[in-house]
Amino acid sequence: MKEDKYIEFAEKYDYMMSYDDARTNFFRELFEKNQIESLLDCSCGTGNDLIIFSSMVKKVTGSDLSDAMLSVASKKIEIERNDISLKKADFRNLAAYGLTGFDGIICLSSSICEIHDNKNVIKALKSMYESLNSDGILIIDQGQSDAMMKSKPRFIPVLNNEEISRLFVIDYLDDSNDFITINICDLIHDGNQNDFSVSPFRLRIRLIDEWKRLLEDAGIENFEIYGNWDKSEYDKNRSKRLIIKAKKE
Repeated sequence: MKEDKYIEFAEKYDYMMSYDDARTNFFRELFEKNQIESLLDCSCGTGNDLIIFSSMVKKVTGSDLSDAMLSVASKKIEIERNDISLKKADFRNLAAYGLTGFDGIICLSSSICEIHDNKNVIKALKSMYESLNSDGILIIDQGQSDAMMKSKPRFIPVLNNEEISRLFVIDYLDDSNDFITINICDLIHDGNQNDFSVSPFRLRIRLIDEWKRLLEDAGIENFEIYGNWDKSEYDKNRSKRLIIKAKKE
């Protein structure tokens, strides 16, 4: 069995969660406009978004491949509310886990970038798209953009409070603008302990032109690509993230 790489990190994941009004408004407007009544977050992690979205959508389901992440999500949902379903599942084959018939499916926080080969990305795109109802909406969020991969920032401060300081240290692994390793460096200084840890995650970043080819290869023709949560038009030179919105026809 493949090792769960989030075992050591799941409990610390939420330190980098922040509430972005533009992001919240993006999803609220999306769900209302498209009458989304059933939603699957197929890379739900520790479940923060599930709780937020459950105030906007009648039926919310979360799935993930990491037992560690699902364990944290389960505890959180038990405290917050009890009508969110969780399931361990691989988003490359959602139907095999009975995860079909959704008005909306989301895959956020660069989760799809953990798939390194394009064959499996196409498989994932088809799986998500085919699990939608007619007129359903698919959202894929990549936190890295053409502009970022061109400028190659090395250090990104994420958080600094009384409990923890978090810094992203990014290694650019080749000249093809494909692979990066994000080293999540945590210095915990909460008064009870002083600890330092590094959690590396290797991602394959795809630029806008490659995403367009992959979507077409997956049979997805009706899509838009935004440059941020304000739905600004994607700009190769300026956009800070890459957000795909596709509609099933």
